[in-house]
Amino acid sequence: MTILRLTHEGGPELETHACPACGARDLAEFPHPLYRTCSACRSIVQVSSIEDVQDYYEDRPLDFTHQIRNYRKYLALISRVVDTRSTDLVDIGTGDGTFLETAAGRFRTVHGCDTSPKARKLLRARGRLLDPAAGPRTGPRVVTCSQVIEHQREPREFLEGLDCRQGDWLVVTAPAADGPNAIRHRRQGSWAALSPSHHVCLYSRKGLESLLVSCGMQLVFYGLVWAGGQSLSGQTASFVLECAKWPVKVLLGRRPRPPVYSGIDSFLAIARPV
Repeated sequence: MTILRLTHEGGPELETHACPACGARDLAEFPHPLYRTCSACRSIVQVSSIEDVQDYYEDRPLDFTHQIRNYRKYLALISRVVDTRSTDLVDIGTGDGTFLETAAGRFRTVHGCDTSPKARKLLRARGRLLDPAAGPRTGPRVVTCSQVIEHQREPREFLEGLDCRQGDWLVVTAPAADGPNAIRHRRQGSWAALSPSHHVCLYSRKGLESLLVSCGMQLVFYGLVWAGGQSLSGQTASFVLECAKWPVKVLLGRRPRPPVYSGIDSFLAIARPV
């Protein structure tokens, strides 16, 4: 069972000529030099890279305790769709296991896996490391991958490797290419999710649905959520500051656009095999 394959071929010489989400080859210009917009599904696609993705996985921080409030909201959304008490949780790219500890008690069992040796060591010490060789399944699973799929150069291969079967559920969070932050910054190419060159594809809802269908899955829930590094209070403070600056800019004759609050940067999607 290839439950996780997070290593990648390629790196600085990567050239992408098709949308990883829907497969279309018509990629339009985008303000950021590393990206293009898929004309078919409006996902934002990386066409060249300045960093090997594997370097990111080796160096990324493991402390996700600042995300506990977000994780609780994710779990509440999942519980609206899935009877979590009768399912096992498998978290992909789980880092330090904060999400697993937050989810413990809501599911029959909670386990995770990660490519980072440090993360695996932590998970093993806590008894949370997934062992694919532990034996046959005993029931349905909820497979979660939070802020992972946007790093995948071969997302279909990645999703198929999760081995979701009838009765299982897949939960994905990732930067939303048609969310408020993306819409606000699309013209400038300054959205924070575009800054790290390891983001291979930022999915629109249409692109995500196309990808899921190609993997034999059906989207049953889609909602916008907060998952950014900056706190919502920080987003609010920035918005208040922009509101204060706006009338001054108007008086100076600069014709600025009205401030837009953009405290939602990602989506949470729930799918199941069909």
